Amino acid sequence: MSDNNTSDERLKREPDSARAPRSMSDRRVTEDRGLDEERLRQFRMQMFSDALPNLPPIDGYHTVWLSTTNTQDPIHAREALGYTLVTAEDVPGFNPSLIEREGPNAGAIKVAEMIAYKIPEEYYQAFMRIRHHEQPLEMEEAIVHAAERAGASMGADDIDGMDDVRSIAPAPRRFD
Repeated sequence: MSDNNTSDERLKREPDSARAPRSMSDRRVTEDRGLDEERLRQFRMQMFSDALPNLPPIDGYHTVWLSTTNTQDPIHAREALGYTLVTAEDVPGFNPSLIEREGPNAGAIKVAEMIAYKIPEEYYQAFMRIRHHEQPLEMEEAIVHAAERAGASMGADDIDGMDDVRSIAPAPRRFD
């Protein structure tokens, strides 16, 4: 029984005066901490991968690394669009250790599951214009028409700001 008493006594004693309660050392969540530039630099670096080397430019082509394991963007779909393998002949002098030696992609540039592909520049520019200019404009047009239909059903002649939405249209640009 005496062991239980000493144990209970230890629990009842006052905390050490040398140790302040943790709540005194914690900063408030709402406190303005400022920006830590080193953390921002590390975050920026996480957006870039050093695992894949930059592919050398090939005249008249856009090059890209494609994943052999991506089910959302499979290689066979890219090949149907006109993408072809980048081979050692396309980039003479490129790191020979990255050249696939055997198998269906023999001669191709490969790092782990990533494989280099190319597409003629004119197709790449056309695809990017569709994806990043025409499709967003079509979506915007659909939103404007839906808002106009909704306004008409409410008896409104024009919804504030719709003229501004109609007049804003980004110009096509070159995608590099």
